[in-house]
Amino acid sequence: MKRLLYIFLVSSTALINSKAQPYKNHSTNDKPNILMIICDDLNHWVGHFGRNNQIKTPNIDALAGQGISFTNAYCASPQCNPSRASFFSGKRPFSSGVYANGTLWQRGISPSDLLTSHFDNNGYYVAGAGKIHGSVMKELQKKGRYAKRGPLRKAPLIDQGKTAAQTWGILDGDDDSAEDEKTVRWITEQLKAEYDQPFFLMAGLYKPHLKWHIPKKYYDMYPLEEIQLPPVQNGDLVDIDMDAVFKIAGGPKVSTKNESDEDLKKMVRAYMAAVSYCDAQVGRILKALNESRYKKNTIIMLWGDHGYHLGEKFMAAKRLLWEEATRAPYIWVGPGITKKGVVTDHVVDFMTAYPTLCDLAGLPIPGHVSGKSIVPLLADPGSGWNDMALSTYWPGNHTVRTKEWRYIRYDNGSEELYDKKKDEFEWKNLIDDPQYKKVIQKLSDHLPKVEVPMVRNYMLYPEGKDSIHINDLIVHDPCILVDRKTRTYYIYSNFAPNKFEGIVEAPKGKGGIMFYASKDLVKWSQPKPAFIIPDDFWGDDDSGPWAPEVHQYMGNYYMFTTFNAWDEIMDTRQGRPKITKRASQILVSDSPTGPFTLFKNQPTTPKGEMTLDATFWHEDGQPWMIYCHEWVQLGNGLIKAIRLSNDLSKTVGKPVTLLNAGDVPWTKRNINYRGTRYPGAVTDGPYFYKTKEETLIMIWSSWSAKRQYATAMAVSKSGKITGPWKHVEEPLLQDDRGHGMIFRDFDDRLILCLHRYFKYPHTRVQLYELEDTGASIKVKQQLLGHR
Repeated sequence: MKRLLYIFLVSSTALINSKAQPYKNHSTNDKPNILMIICDDLNHWVGHFGRNNQIKTPNIDALAGQGISFTNAYCASPQCNPSRASFFSGKRPFSSGVYANGTLWQRGISPSDLLTSHFDNNGYYVAGAGKIHGSVMKELQKKGRYAKRGPLRKAPLIDQGKTAAQTWGILDGDDDSAEDEKTVRWITEQLKAEYDQPFFLMAGLYKPHLKWHIPKKYYDMYPLEEIQLPPVQNGDLVDIDMDAVFKIAGGPKVSTKNESDEDLKKMVRAYMAAVSYCDAQVGRILKALNESRYKKNTIIMLWGDHGYHLGEKFMAAKRLLWEEATRAPYIWVGPGITKKGVVTDHVVDFMTAYPTLCDLAGLPIPGHVSGKSIVPLLADPGSGWNDMALSTYWPGNHTVRTKEWRYIRYDNGSEELYDKKKDEFEWKNLIDDPQYKKVIQKLSDHLPKVEVPMVRNYMLYPEGKDSIHINDLIVHDPCILVDRKTRTYYIYSNFAPNKFEGIVEAPKGKGGIMFYASKDLVKWSQPKPAFIIPDDFWGDDDSGPWAPEVHQYMGNYYMFTTFNAWDEIMDTRQGRPKITKRASQILVSDSPTGPFTLFKNQPTTPKGEMTLDATFWHEDGQPWMIYCHEWVQLGNGLIKAIRLSNDLSKTVGKPVTLLNAGDVPWTKRNINYRGTRYPGAVTDGPYFYKTKEETLIMIWSSWSAKRQYATAMAVSKSGKITGPWKHVEEPLLQDDRGHGMIFRDFDDRLILCLHRYFKYPHTRVQLYELEDTGASIKVKQQLLGHR
């Protein structure tokens, strides 16, 4: 049915004095429509902000010209999940427990808390498309009122690359070849429909979020030779606690200090292209509204869920508490409410949205909602306002922003203070200057006095359960130790601050290795720590080690694993990408449950080699370490073996090459590394087994030409570890199954253990029964694990 149109007729004075009254034509019971546009990762690089004079955003600027733009608006949290969870629930992270992308919002937010549920329960037709928030999308899907976003791209890439973990690509296509096309078309169709109730429509644009796969015409708007980099200052970071910063930012890999100006310009160009693409989609949506019957009675709200660093303070990331990561557009247009072309520097945060929308629609503001309505500012920007914004990322990490100051406190107690009137780019930390003691005290009074714990994240296991079924085990690169002394199986996996936080008893912010135990291979214990990366370790202590496996030898238990040092650049060969340090190491314990300790604070594998996936073999009284020498350093990955001392504390002699992935016909030869493709073939996850006829078999993994992660096999012609090795022509298992190992269970069954699905959180353990034919092995059937 055709709904009545509504024209706003209420004066500004009446609006200010009529809290929770809808802006409506009082001769009817009609309420305003709401159109919300969300731009993912859109920072303050918007034309009318003046922060970056290169940027072109004519449509967003035109929208601001129709209403009011808050140029000092800040997110509740500088990452997608906690920012949007706070926005739509009205609960700040320290009230809901939703502090980061990994946290499971369902455990901190009830559907009844949601802004959209509140409107749905009070007579609004609520619908949306694209990236909104999981809480909202789940509820809308139940009612058939949600449309998923389209694929990342529908056209080939002309060029691509990666800078400081930021991936970009130039699409050989128009707007309909990029990710937000489906969302824009859907919202356009909704604006042509007829409704018998007021609507609340949401368009969740995915750009300018990574990957920056954007049509060429938007890259062409920014010639590379004309790109200007954001200002930085040498020595900027010497007066702050970078350990605290990297702990929340994801480690040194987000630093741009080691990137060339040329690569940084490519990154900046890509982000600006993505912003201009986003702006064009905003323009299409606004055009559809202007051509619709709802133009005069629809409130428009546009916001970016948080900001982004593009080299400022030598960072390329969100997940930070400085200006670039927390500041984003916040634009309101309400016919008869807002005046045209108002740009205000009032400091607000996005917690104001929930109560403001309730006020505008005449709905009661639920008691759980944090934040105050900015209705007075929409009607009269000159109104008094408590100019303060609060942003949080992970428990104990907060920043307070006022017109004059930015104050930051990290969970370890370190602090920062910046004078925003004199120090626009936050280069001089004043925290140790005694003259600002009272300022610091006043700002710190805004920090939360009570913080709820982080809710368990989406990769964690159900609370209250003593055991985890093998189908639910989230383990990448699994390796099972069969401890016959205790008749117990052990499987090892890594943990890090952003993965499995909260279920492993480890110091906050530390990475390490945990174990699960089982008596039957079906039910596994909750994980416990076996190794925690110590202070002053040669690699990063806040990221998880890779591919841990434990072997029993000479009365002890030895762990073989790989560590990364993301801020240490290794020697790079000509024609190969710049690489960071990655090396494998052996640890020791007298128990399969640890604690495992280091022999030395240095890698076991040869110096200068980028390695991973080390394993163990011994024959003729000689122990060996076998490992992969990374393809990204060499061209084609190698599998190498090197002798170990009797106590496994060090290597002896030089390594021997067992296999070259480039010699195996089925391997993929063009690999994507940080957004750029390089020639080469991957070696991964070697493991050894000797058959009943003394045939020595190596299983290993690689990417096949069919783009599938696969498990392969090779046979030693000599029956010895040094080979020579002959590869088997076809993979043993494909379809995203790899990094296998072989063991015999307590019933003497020969079993292959591997993971299926390469990426978290989807990766799962699978167990296959094998047949030992004497000359080889073959798969009989899947026994246990995810199917």
